[in-house]
Amino acid sequence: MSSELIELINYRISRSRETLLEAETMLQSGFLNGSINRTYYACYYAISALLLKHDIKTQTQRS
Repeated sequence: MSSELIELINYRISRSRETLLEAETMLQSGFLNGSINRTYYACYYAISALLLKHDIKTQTQRS
C-alpha cells in the first residue's frame, strides 16, 4: 500500500471522526436534521476509507 493511499485512508477516518463530533454537537443543540446529515457523512467517510483499505472498487449507478 502506497504512502499516498495510507494518507488518504487516514484523512477519511479523521474526517469521519470530526464529522461525527459535529453530529453530536448538532444533536445536543436540537438540530436533528443537521445531526442526521452529519452522521450520514461520517458513515460515508468511514466506509470510503474501509473500501480503500481493502482495495474494493465501486461504481455509481446511472439511470
